Amino acid sequence: MGSSPILDKISISMLKFRPLSPHLTVYSTQISSLYSIWHRITGVCNLLLLLVGPILIKLFVWGRIFETIYLLQTANLLFKFVAGSFFLSFFYHLLTGCRHLLWDLNIGLTTKLVIRSSFILASFVILLSVLNWISIFH
Repeated sequence: MGSSPILDKISISMLKFRPLSPHLTVYSTQISSLYSIWHRITGVCNLLLLLVGPILIKLFVWGRIFETIYLLQTANLLFKFVAGSFFLSFFYHLLTGCRHLLWDLNIGLTTKLVIRSSFILASFVILLSVLNWISIFH
């Protein structure tokens, strides 16, 4: 970098304290970027739950069916919360995935349609989750 060791140390120290790209502080958060990030997060959570869930069920049920039934009855609220969270996450991931497929076909890419589809998507996610929760637990 520099012509002497002192200039090299100064240059290295300047690079250490140099700020990162200001993209996080300059740009405002857009709803489409939030939906994209949450789409990825829900995908990972759904995958983990689908991989770990059957293993946990098998561990609980293995030879102890009556204890498992008792555990599920006592932990009914926890079970409802986990199931409700899973279906909320599942429907969100499914519908945002469909929206991304439409975007891949260049459908609905204007700012107005992106914002409108975001609110429609959130409404359908809540509606489907509530209907699913009602159909399972009532």
